[in-house]
Amino acid sequence: MPRTRSQQRAREGLVSLDDDALRNVLSFLSIADGRRGPGVTSKAMRQTVASHQFARARSTAPYVLRGNTHGVVHSLATSFGTEQWHKRSCIHPLDEAQSMLSTPPENLEISIQRLGKAVAHPLHDRGFRSSLVDPHADMIASSECCVLPGSFVEYKLPFQLRISRFRLGFGYCEAQFFKCFVFEAYDRDRLAWHTLYESNGVSPWEDFNHSGPGPDVKYFDVDAFTSTRFRIRLADPRDAPEYLVSTLVARFNGRQCMHLRAFEVFGTVLPPWQV
Repeated sequence: MPRTRSQQRAREGLVSLDDDALRNVLSFLSIADGRRGPGVTSKAMRQTVASHQFARARSTAPYVLRGNTHGVVHSLATSFGTEQWHKRSCIHPLDEAQSMLSTPPENLEISIQRLGKAVAHPLHDRGFRSSLVDPHADMIASSECCVLPGSFVEYKLPFQLRISRFRLGFGYCEAQFFKCFVFEAYDRDRLAWHTLYESNGVSPWEDFNHSGPGPDVKYFDVDAFTSTRFRIRLADPRDAPEYLVSTLVARFNGRQCMHLRAFEVFGTVLPPWQV
């Protein structure tokens, strides 16, 4: 009986994950394992994921993050989809109510700089970091209001990412006036930040109405760029198009709110990467 393509690949062993790790893992399971039921199949998949061959494949092949839901942050928090994303209790800074929000991944370094503001209370900072990575959370704190240009939120990844797009949400407060910001990636060859997107004085939530539901998350396509560090930085209103400068400076007096939420990046994870 002729050998099937999957059986042939299983005999040859893992060579490359290409851009679809799950399809490759499934192709290395025998037909017999698949017929024995989900328990046997699941065990066989776990053994494959833990194998030395799979580890070597991760160190030599890229991994494409598909879709608009599961980006780098989700992948790190769930060990690339092999675990549940853990939650933690956070206290709302206004009414002290407790909420269960997503826990930021341990291997994702988050740097926060709020110029012109006092250091955030540890409990407020805990809530902000969870709201930052949780696409469904919104815990407003005064430490996020009216900060100076140059303030930023940065992600540092444990691997290189060839980025293709990013996602951003915003809290209820002043979303329609979030007009001056840039999305940047760090260029380690030039030792400088490279701008991939700039708002040019236009808020992604220009039509947001406080009487309705919270602002929707927005997606932004960017030119491909490889880095381990990405950030949202508040720009100076004076750098906006000339016809907007007087209006923006008068509105903000050089300040903006920074209620960033659901900050996620998408693209291709470059080797080596680890679950």
